[in-house]
Amino acid sequence: MSENSFSGAGFEALIRETAETMQWSLDEINETGAVLHFGMSSGRTQVLRILRFDGTLEFSVQSMAVFESEDNIPHYLSTVLLKVNARHKIGFWCLQEIEKKLVFSVMHNVELAHLDRQYLVNIVSVLIEQCDQFEGTLIKVLENNA
Repeated sequence: MSENSFSGAGFEALIRETAETMQWSLDEINETGAVLHFGMSSGRTQVLRILRFDGTLEFSVQSMAVFESEDNIPHYLSTVLLKVNARHKIGFWCLQEIEKKLVFSVMHNVELAHLDRQYLVNIVSVLIEQCDQFEGTLIKVLENNA
């Protein structure tokens, strides 16, 4: 298998092999994407989704910050996450509409041609850690405001 195996039929094989090597929990996989879950030291579980769009992979981890409408989103959360975006080269925070709700998610997009196994491991590690750190901070803020 070539170093850059995400193109063509190698997508599933590389995800499976990397998951096995890294001891990741692979929940689902097919030619269009994969779902993995990670038990974090915080006690929470982070779920990472990989969606394949032709020559691009979209990685995403949805946070526990889910809102019914834009009016319900605390302004400070968006500000904090935009500042985080400015500091990181892997991953960006965004609002995704999922099942008619707004969810803060951390994502990363990469062209298949630019992805190798080490870059895959880096992306996954950064996204699950960023989401877990954000959730930990959010829980503390909510507890302090209770």
